Amino acid sequence: MQAPTVLYEDDSVVVIDKPPGLVVHPGAGETGETVVDWFVKKYPEVTQRDWPDKERIGIVHRLDKDTSGVMVLAKTPEILQKLQDQFKQRLVRKTYYALVYGQPKEDHGTITTWLGRHPQRRMEQAVLPVQIGEAARREAVSDYVVEKTFDVQKQPISFVRFDPKTGRMHQLRVHAKYLGTPILGDPVYTIKPAKRLSKTLGLTRQLLHAKRLTFTHPTTNQLSSYESPFPEDMAALLV
Repeated sequence: MQAPTVLYEDDSVVVIDKPPGLVVHPGAGETGETVVDWFVKKYPEVTQRDWPDKERIGIVHRLDKDTSGVMVLAKTPEILQKLQDQFKQRLVRKTYYALVYGQPKEDHGTITTWLGRHPQRRMEQAVLPVQIGEAARREAVSDYVVEKTFDVQKQPISFVRFDPKTGRMHQLRVHAKYLGTPILGDPVYTIKPAKRLSKTLGLTRQLLHAKRLTFTHPTTNQLSSYESPFPEDMAALLV
């Protein structure tokens, strides 16, 4: 498994470019290497600290296994708390890019829905009606801009920037499908034409990339922004 690339590090934080296929932390059904495994091997001193969750040492936020891009890790529990507070207060700016099947009706907009566990398929998230109880649903908000639309094998593809305002599980994957334009390669939140094209292209994961992360550095109080390049599978379709 490809290891993360360090984009920036100091005594407080490590900013990485997570490759697709790498799980962030241990979980049900996951037995392979994780970002946590890599982190404690590269920085063994962090294991000596009193973390609130020993299975998630340094983990401020997460990306899905097959989503690539920028993540920030904390080197101490105190820094972890400060960064997580920024995420909870929606002070962190996250910019993602995706290649989706089709073209959204509008070239930009804001998607606001309620998300929660799918009523039948419990491993999935779904847009839920307002009538569902508040404990079972959470508001999810994503801004989007269509950067360009083009054809691949005579099928319409759009390159879309997403700026999520909330951080719900699978939020952008669900919202892309909600627009009628599922992310290429997504094995779960998809439609038949997108699934066929993804198979033809040999895609093995959803083409979703966390391109940019901007937060206030927890010790310098300086606004800091980090970017990662597009992975090969996305770059090949953007040529």
